[in-house]
Amino acid sequence: MQPPAIRCFGLTKKYGEVLAVGRVDLAVDHGQKVVLLGPSGCGKTTLLRLIAGFETPTTGTLAVGGQLVAWPRYSLTPEKRRVGMVFQDYALFPHLDVRGNIAYGLKRNGDREQRVQEVVHLVGLQGKERRMPHELSGGEQQRVALARALAPKPAVVLLDEPFSNLDTGLRSRVRAEVKAILTEAKATCIFVTHDQEEALFLGDRIAVMSRGQIEQVDTPEGIFHRPATPYVASFMGTADFLKGAVEGEVVVTELGPVPRPPSVVLEGQVEVMVRPDDVSIVHDGLAEARVVSRVFSGAHYLYKVRLPSGATVHSLMGHSHTIEAGERVSVRLSAGHPLNCYVDGRLRGATLS
Repeated sequence: MQPPAIRCFGLTKKYGEVLAVGRVDLAVDHGQKVVLLGPSGCGKTTLLRLIAGFETPTTGTLAVGGQLVAWPRYSLTPEKRRVGMVFQDYALFPHLDVRGNIAYGLKRNGDREQRVQEVVHLVGLQGKERRMPHELSGGEQQRVALARALAPKPAVVLLDEPFSNLDTGLRSRVRAEVKAILTEAKATCIFVTHDQEEALFLGDRIAVMSRGQIEQVDTPEGIFHRPATPYVASFMGTADFLKGAVEGEVVVTELGPVPRPPSVVLEGQVEVMVRPDDVSIVHDGLAEARVVSRVFSGAHYLYKVRLPSGATVHSLMGHSHTIEAGERVSVRLSAGHPLNCYVDGRLRGATLS
């Protein structure tokens, strides 16, 4: 059986008393694209640097392609790990042209020029081999950095916030191009980003990090629809939590009862997660709920609504459904799909509304 491309066991990194990464277990299969997702300071870049070989673990072990490359107080140098790196600022050599940048990490042998031409075609830079970095667009510089990382045929390609320097319109196009290139190359990849939309688009799997630890690893659909904790739920888009009381076969919430999930077997308190598209609102001059604010996004309005209890929920409604802030509304929970229930901060099951 082939070992994973990347395998972390209890990987930990401390800077003095500061815990940057804490006992991370992670496996990345060959050809898989994994995204490390989380806010600034969560440890995702430090974990990437541990994998790259720029940092040495305090405890734990790391294997690349089945070869042990790091353990406490020892770290194989980056160039010996078969790891390719695409930096946030691309780190292209300004005095080298496109060909020179791509060829930089290749051995000087008869196959060198052939390999350069292979990756030039792979990233779509034919005819631009003699251009200097300052003569390229941001998207073209990104592709040169990617080509340079892929040229030595690494076991894994690491990408640290690779699209953060691009403007919004260009970012969407370039990340689609990069994903297509990496998929065609059958490359094993680990991305670092704080952008949820980017993670959902790029990843075969997403690892959500918080305070140096991985909260959950799952497919994009699993992370969004079945977040393991309220933290993951809130980080993967707008999520609200309604207090609920388990009473027999139902969970009673402020927006009405929903069936009790089979896995929630005890009477008591739970939290029910709802997303804006689960909640609908209509004008109602007699209702106690009020619209607090709204945000127009073209096709939709996102409303924030204060319920009689003081709790707030968000509602996503079509652009023709216009309600002013301060108006009274009736609020209905109409998900039509499983709603997640949490007990003591952990997912305990889902129920149909």
